[in-house]
Amino acid sequence: MINNTGKVFFNSLKESFSSPKPYTISFEPAGGNIKMKKSLLEQVFFNLINNSIRYNDKPETLVNISFHETHDFYKFAVSDNGIGIDATKLDNIFDLFTTVSTVAYFGHRGYWIGLLTVKKIVEAYNGSI
Repeated sequence: MINNTGKVFFNSLKESFSSPKPYTISFEPAGGNIKMKKSLLEQVFFNLINNSIRYNDKPETLVNISFHETHDFYKFAVSDNGIGIDATKLDNIFDLFTTVSTVAYFGHRGYWIGLLTVKKIVEAYNGSI
């Protein structure tokens, strides 16, 4: 659950990443109470932030997490200063074992299941991504 301790949640999450280049993670405080298993919420943000850091072509990675509450839902956004995703590849970003980045450019190899995992967790809580 994220409530007025949201700052503690995100500050502890910041310590989970390692990168050879500097990165900054900032967030707007969450004002509501998110009823969700903490470990799953951590997994969602870990995967999104990790992608922002891993697939960034800038000397320093800047990641921003914003939170907006409406009367129907909570909307989180994770944005960064990286190269972005080609609009023609957006339909494929949640496909299993798929990457839309140039692996040779970034030098990362992996299973490319992070965004699919995020989608499954969010949808399990009747959300969308």
